[in-house]
Amino acid sequence: MHQWSRRVRGRLVLPLMALVAFGIPHFAQAQLRLGYIDSKRILAEFKEYGNITKRQQELYQFYNKELQELEREIMELRRQLDQQSLVLSLERRAELEKELQDFERQRYQFIKEKFGVGGELERRVKEMAQPTLERIAQIVARIGAEGEYDYVFDLQNMGIIYVKESQNDLTERVLEELNKGIE
Repeated sequence: MHQWSRRVRGRLVLPLMALVAFGIPHFAQAQLRLGYIDSKRILAEFKEYGNITKRQQELYQFYNKELQELEREIMELRRQLDQQSLVLSLERRAELEKELQDFERQRYQFIKEKFGVGGELERRVKEMAQPTLERIAQIVARIGAEGEYDYVFDLQNMGIIYVKESQNDLTERVLEELNKGIE
């Protein structure tokens, strides 16, 4: 068996086990129809998303250039402190050290705000990608419904991205069981 088959099989095992465990009544009713997509490949090969990736790289380079400027200032202050440490008065040395600490704090804050989790770069990329991701979800839902698929999985996220409307939603029953005796 070749590499791709093992990868696909490995990524479908967990979701399929869940379906077998929780969807047994459905198996008895009719043949289960499964489909999958590879969202990583879709995004890599979809030209419109390539433009988003390009804009993301440009934005990253812009922020990185600002960061490099800040780092140059920090390096210059460190160089000044090292070279002039013997001739600086205690007051001037303390001023430069405080200025250096302020720049380092600014650098840390800049990295956090621009590149960190939930930072500006991440938010802007999500904003740019959202219409494309919604379009992909709509197409998957349409293809899933037209092809009468019960479930469509995403190999990259190991999740179900389409579920056929059916009587197999156990949410209400689980909530009823959880809420029994609680008033």
